Amino acid sequence: MNVKRITQIGYKEFQDHLTNRRFLALLFLMLTITGVYVFKDIGSYFEGLERYSDPLGYSIFGIPKAMNIFGGIVSGIAGGSVFGSIIAIALGFDLITKERETGSIKALLSVPLYRDEVINGKALGGNHCNCICRNRCFRSHARHYAGIQHRSRTG
Repeated sequence: MNVKRITQIGYKEFQDHLTNRRFLALLFLMLTITGVYVFKDIGSYFEGLERYSDPLGYSIFGIPKAMNIFGGIVSGIAGGSVFGSIIAIALGFDLITKERETGSIKALLSVPLYRDEVINGKALGGNHCNCICRNRCFRSHARHYAGIQHRSRTG
């Protein structure tokens, strides 16, 4: 197994992901789904703060933690929902059909490569793209949460 060939296949796969319009549509869908879950968690966070600030209210758990809001990203993608699995299956299906349509899979398999190099390279490129998507979701929701937190303090 040659690591250089695996990284080349992974790089090609990563480029295929990022230049695909369907991928961008699925990324928008992922941002929307996680946004819904994050907004739900933001609402429960502010409700917890109101209960905590009530002089007659007593909370066993103490002050609500703001980091629990970002659990909405995990619940939107992998938690109690099936949206993350559906997005992953759609991306995998899309890439295989695209390679069959363009004929690049025949070119790839005609080169003397081991099958595990092709599979590992595709997994490497897909995982790298997945990490970038999750990072993008986290950053956009964190930025939005910071704006809500700033507006709630000022007015």
